[in-house]
Amino acid sequence: MPQDFAETWLPRVLSTFARAHPAVRIEVRTERNAHLVNHVMTGKLDLALAQELTAPRRARSRGEG
Repeated sequence: MPQDFAETWLPRVLSTFARAHPAVRIEVRTERNAHLVNHVMTGKLDLALAQELTAPRRARSRGEG
């Protein structure tokens, strides 16, 4: 997740989510978009929030992106 999002709106959103879903574990990382997308593609992350990133060729060939 881009750091400016993590610092501004994410704390409020996560607080609300945690109250509604106390059994869910959330780990937040701030890294470059390409690294986050790569982590999702390799199964290291379940979800990434990224901005305007062209899908890797492998994802486009599978019809994703």
